Amino acid sequence: MSQIPSQKNKDTDFMSELDAAAHMRPAMPAILMMLTIMAMFTFVIIWASKSEIEELTRAQGQVVPSQDIQIVQSLEGGVLEDILVTEGEQVTQGQILLRVSDVQFASKERGTEAKFMALQAQKARLRAEINSAPFSAASNITDKYPQIVANERALYNSRMKELRGAHQILDDRAAKAQAEMNEADAQINRLSDSATSLQEELRITQDLVKTRAVPKLEALRLERELNDTRGQINAQQERKRALQAEKRGALNEKKNITDRYRSEALSELSDVETQLSALQEELTSIGDRVQRTEIKSPADGIINRIAVKTIGGVVEPAKPLAEIVPLSDALKIVAKVTPEDIAFLRLGMKAKVKITAYDAQKYGSVDATLSRIGANSISDGQGNVYFEIEVKASKNYLGTEENKLPIMPGMVAAVDIITGKRTILYYLLKPLMRARESIFTER
Repeated sequence: MSQIPSQKNKDTDFMSELDAAAHMRPAMPAILMMLTIMAMFTFVIIWASKSEIEELTRAQGQVVPSQDIQIVQSLEGGVLEDILVTEGEQVTQGQILLRVSDVQFASKERGTEAKFMALQAQKARLRAEINSAPFSAASNITDKYPQIVANERALYNSRMKELRGAHQILDDRAAKAQAEMNEADAQINRLSDSATSLQEELRITQDLVKTRAVPKLEALRLERELNDTRGQINAQQERKRALQAEKRGALNEKKNITDRYRSEALSELSDVETQLSALQEELTSIGDRVQRTEIKSPADGIINRIAVKTIGGVVEPAKPLAEIVPLSDALKIVAKVTPEDIAFLRLGMKAKVKITAYDAQKYGSVDATLSRIGANSISDGQGNVYFEIEVKASKNYLGTEENKLPIMPGMVAAVDIITGKRTILYYLLKPLMRARESIFTER
């Protein structure tokens, strides 16, 4: 069955090609392509209006020390004994750089130390004497100065022997007095018993005399004998009191000798401690001076210059011996900015520092902060004008904590200062906006 052509097709058969194309319905693939292009265009416009890129001001600069160059000096001077570092070497704070010998003060230190240790040993002896304790000196004195300790020990033994001898004499006197007192007590007891018997015998005899059984002379004899016995008792009691006084005197004298011995030791100890205090200050002063013969680095840094290089040469007091360029955690980069860019800079702006000695693509950059902007422009003498700025880096190395690449003073750096952010659409429309400002204004 043949297909009957539509009326519309019949109509277009009689139209021109242009009119026929206008009345033709577009195909579906073409519609989809147009919609896709419009969607992509819309997406690009939205993305360009939302996506931002940083505006940068670029400057070339150089890493400089964050602190002033440190000058190393010798306060007292002396003879250069040794040089332990070389120019360009990195050193740490406190590291010994040079040695300057001072024979005079080293000898004086040894003499003063020996005197100080002798006084310490004497102090130990005096304390032992005061406390009646065994003598014992500190191990550092015994090991280094055994003869001093031996002398003090001998003196201690001699003085203790003398004191014990004096005590023994007085103890013997007190013991003898006590023995005689015991003898007197025995005599008093015996005589008291005898007196009691005589008194009883006298009483009986007196009763017999009254009855004329015994002559009166017998009673008188007994009375006389009783009185003699009582007299002997009184004599022994007097003797006992004298012996008691003698014993107390011996014991008091012993105590006085001990007190006098300790008092003399205390007075001597006070003098020794006064001398020790003065010697301690002197030793500290001499020790500081001797220690200063070891010239040490005042900071972490790099040896820039060594001024004296002759071993055995004389070093004058306060003469510069070396220069150290300090290294610190905070690096400072001094850079040059053109006058056209200076107006966009503000203190505190963030920056990226790339060190030309290291591949930035491989090792990246260091974050930094703009810390100073020059107040006036500077001319380099070749017609170039620039402003000087300073940025402080957040760290003094590139790479990782495990594999640090140190950034040293003198290295050349490229500084990118972030002055703001702009959308991609802004940059795309910027030529049009410039053209709009200048259109129809030319003469």
